[in-house]
Amino acid sequence: MKRSQRGAVRVSIVWMVVTLVLFFVALFIAYTGFDAKAKAVTQAAADKTAREESEKTTSDTKKSMAELSSLVGWTDGAESSAATNLAAMKADIEDLRSALNAPADVKDLKGLLAFAKTEYQSRGKEVAGKDDELNDARRKASQAESGLRDALREKDTQIENLRRQLNDQTEAAAQKQQEDAKIADSLRAQASQLDTELRDARLKYEEAIRAHGDEIKTFETRLAVQGQKLRFLKEPQAADGAFLAVSKDLGLGWIDIGANQRLARGMRFSIVSGKVGATTQKAMCEVTSVEQTRAEVRIFDVRDGFDPVVPGDVIYNPMYDPKTERHAVLAGRFSGKYNEKELQDLLGLMGIKVQPALDLNTDYLIVGGELYVDADGNTVETPIQPNELAVYKEAESKGVVIMALKDLRSYFAF
Repeated sequence: MKRSQRGAVRVSIVWMVVTLVLFFVALFIAYTGFDAKAKAVTQAAADKTAREESEKTTSDTKKSMAELSSLVGWTDGAESSAATNLAAMKADIEDLRSALNAPADVKDLKGLLAFAKTEYQSRGKEVAGKDDELNDARRKASQAESGLRDALREKDTQIENLRRQLNDQTEAAAQKQQEDAKIADSLRAQASQLDTELRDARLKYEEAIRAHGDEIKTFETRLAVQGQKLRFLKEPQAADGAFLAVSKDLGLGWIDIGANQRLARGMRFSIVSGKVGATTQKAMCEVTSVEQTRAEVRIFDVRDGFDPVVPGDVIYNPMYDPKTERHAVLAGRFSGKYNEKELQDLLGLMGIKVQPALDLNTDYLIVGGELYVDADGNTVETPIQPNELAVYKEAESKGVVIMALKDLRSYFAF
């Protein structure tokens, strides 16, 4: 009986041990499961925190990218969060680099902006320098303008003084002209009286010539032959007048003879240098306006452009005589601009009286064109040349100066 109890005790101890082991195993398993759950909970919390931080980082990055795109540009303006168009940005940066002529090592926007800033500052200094130069130029221009105004005021004062002097001289000249006119009237009266005496003397001379008839004709014929040979010496040795002033630009001048010297519009003169001994013709002139003691002339046919007409040059016209009355006879046909009556009026202006026939007072025979009618007014088959007329032969025999109409045109505009 006692054996059986010892075995039972041993079985109880074994079961107790086994139970304790199982308890500790269960306890270990329970602890292990609890620890895994705790770790899982901890990991889940960590993952949640990491996800939130990642989402915040992503949000911040997107926000920064949006701000950067808005600052840099090259975005679609319709979308507030649109990203920068990198291709367009690169193309525009390259264009800007080329426009600024930036060096090759400047490739990014930061470097390009720095280069542009440097260039802008450099250009700013240049502009400032140019502004200084401009201000200096304006200051100098202002000084020059002020000097010019002062000079103009001085010139105006001088001009006013000269104008007063001119008015005084004009008044003095007008008074002198009135005095000269009175003297001229007196001289005209004396000339008229002398002309009367001269005509009386010529009448007496004609009577004496008639009395000596044949002898005088023979003598006149001989003189006429000599006169024909020496006609070129008949140009007056004394000048008819001289130039007071000349306008080279207008081709005009003023001479010191006028209406008081029987000068008329249309008269022409040859111009010779006023130097002593000068004989070469420099040009021609034509009277365009006449006053009492002077006249305006048009200068033409200048022979040498390097030897122009100047004040002091003298004028000649073999048909012009301001003092004595001369006589002429017309022979031939006169037509065109001036007929015989108008030609008589023109010659009268030059102090040449036209006679109906030659006499001892005749100075010129002026020859016109050929005649187509005879003395009775009948038409002829062959035109009659002026040198075939009796008056032409008579003029030659008496030594009268014969002048063709074309030669007269050289000394009178018609």
